Amino acid sequence: RALLKPDKFVQLPKFARPPPKWQPYYTNWDENRGYLSVQAQMRNLLKERPELEEAFTKALEEQQSKLA
Repeated sequence: RALLKPDKFVQLPKFARPPPKWQPYYTNWDENRGYLSVQAQMRNLLKERPELEEAFTKALEEQQSKLA
């Protein structure tokens, strides 16, 4: 209904998450490139807010240098 009449909603509702039983399927990045995986969510976030990419890259490099 929100897609048909968006003017009646202050904020559009989000799509439902999969049930916990199916969560591993949707979050498994290696086997099926799940859209709920951390990598996919980060990619979507960086598309929406490109100003965060530099800060994220810097934090990732610092974390990798600590592990090395």
